[in-house]
Amino acid sequence: MEACKGIKPDIEMMEKYVHMFCSGVSPWGPYEDHVLGYWKESKQNPEKFLLMEYEGLKKERRDHLKRLAEFVGCPFSEEEVKGNVIDEIIELCSIKRMKEMEVNKSGKSARFSLENKNFFRKDEEML
Repeated sequence: MEACKGIKPDIEMMEKYVHMFCSGVSPWGPYEDHVLGYWKESKQNPEKFLLMEYEGLKKERRDHLKRLAEFVGCPFSEEEVKGNVIDEIIELCSIKRMKEMEVNKSGKSARFSLENKNFFRKDEEML
C-alpha cells in the first residue's frame, strides 16, 4: 500500500498478539465470547442496545435503516417512507457518494497520517 511505504510491520509482535487474542489472554478475550456478549446484551436490553451485523446491513439496507431510526427515537413517518427518504439516505451514505466528497479525496487523517482516500480500498456497494 502506497500510504505505508517505509513502514515495516513487526510480524513477531503481531503473531504474539493474535496468539494472545485466540487464547483469551487479551483484554477482549476470545472473539466468539466478545461477540456473544454483545448479542446477549442486545437480547436482554433491546431498548438500550442495538446490534446490527454487516451481512444484514448488506442484504436488507432499508429494514436496518428503519430499525436504526426507531432505535434512536426518530422513526420514519409513512410519508417519508412513501417519499423514498430511506432510499435517499442510503444513496447519500453510499461508498460512491462518500468517495466523491472533497474531504475524502484530499483530506488527511491526523491520527494515522494517511490520506483519507486510502480508507476506501474497495468500491463495493451493498446489494
